[in-house]
Amino acid sequence: MIPIPWRRDRVFWTIFALAAFLGVAYNAVLMLGFGPDEGRHMNYVRLLWDEHRLPFILPDGKEYADAHSLHPPLYYVLLAPFYGLFHTALGENVWHGERLLSMALCLATLPMIYQLAWRAAGAGAGAGANANEARPVARLATAHAALLPAFGMAYGTVNNDSLALFSSVLFMWILTFRSPSRDFKSLLIVGLAFALGASSKATLLIGNAAALLAFFWASDGARFARKLATYRTAAVVFLTTSLLAGPWYVRNFLLYGKFVPIASGYTISALPKPSLGYLVMLLHPNFPTVFLVAMWGIFYSAWSQKDWIPETIRQSLYLALAFYCLAATCGQIRARIAKKRLPIISSTRSEAELTSSRVARWSSYSTLAATWGACLFTALFVHWGWAEGGRYLLPALPGLAIFLALGWRDWLGAARLGFLSVAWIAAMLALNAVCLYWLVTYLNPTFGPKS
Repeated sequence: MIPIPWRRDRVFWTIFALAAFLGVAYNAVLMLGFGPDEGRHMNYVRLLWDEHRLPFILPDGKEYADAHSLHPPLYYVLLAPFYGLFHTALGENVWHGERLLSMALCLATLPMIYQLAWRAAGAGAGAGANANEARPVARLATAHAALLPAFGMAYGTVNNDSLALFSSVLFMWILTFRSPSRDFKSLLIVGLAFALGASSKATLLIGNAAALLAFFWASDGARFARKLATYRTAAVVFLTTSLLAGPWYVRNFLLYGKFVPIASGYTISALPKPSLGYLVMLLHPNFPTVFLVAMWGIFYSAWSQKDWIPETIRQSLYLALAFYCLAATCGQIRARIAKKRLPIISSTRSEAELTSSRVARWSSYSTLAATWGACLFTALFVHWGWAEGGRYLLPALPGLAIFLALGWRDWLGAARLGFLSVAWIAAMLALNAVCLYWLVTYLNPTFGPKS
């Protein structure tokens, strides 16, 4: 039986309610079409409904009807019926209704993130001491994810990041709570969840693959490559994904000669062109500096759209967040060192629960590392714009949220983690208030349409 520890947790429901409130606020405040690529996402929906066709790239490199041509159609298929039913009556206000689907998808991830963090913190199926100590970790991890301005961007605009986040979290949740038995029904569910991710956004092919490898390692250790169950799982995942999501990628290959038609060639001038080879770029004297700039850019843009924060406080805020992450990392390292020095103590949890706990941690961490690596590689060698592409890490948000919560638990102990949760919630509410204020008083009047 899968535990539902968030059901009667008032702190969780408070965080959930605050996230829903922020979703409505961003929906109302963000001008229509001014979310990241929001106009192109809506044009995708219009194209599906009005012309019953998928977007494509014209020979001159422009997108037909200015519809986003990069992403699989699932998110837009979900939006199209609402658009068809209400766009005549609501006009441009239909966008606000479409944005509500993004909010619903994002909010639906919060109970799963809570459960993943609860299990990652060591809670078993019962309500014993481990479960009580894991609850503060689950609360803090949920707050880490739910109250970020970047989360608000996902549920306050029309964009497929919301479906990508839901698909990624669902996949990790299934690996943690449904897969250890490895029966055919469970493997089929894993395959369907992987296909859902591949039908949401191409980056989930990388993130979900990393999570699946982490699942194999957590379940079977280094010997996973010699076990038949590994290949049976991989075969089910591959066949299911090929049947359900494969046609989109095959279509891209037939049209453009590549499975994902991402624009390339927009690399930073401080490095040689990629056509000269990756080795030439890696050995260039500017590469270490450019690498660090890209790492920093991905880090700070993962928390919020950069322009949403006034420039006067932007750098100080990012440095404070970097310190928060560094302290959590030190807590994790300190705990690992202490664990090696302590004698092995037998656990009261079953082997299945111990495996599930490892899967929750390792799948979320590996998804974060793989997604970050993909974003960094794209920024350095394909399109420099991804150097501020922290929002592409949104599907890997549970990894960051859980890592930080466990790191701070290792510093403070579970009993004192509640105080940090209150402080984090207050700080994020203040940050969101600043972002909303800056949108209303500066960004909207400056960059919005002039009457």
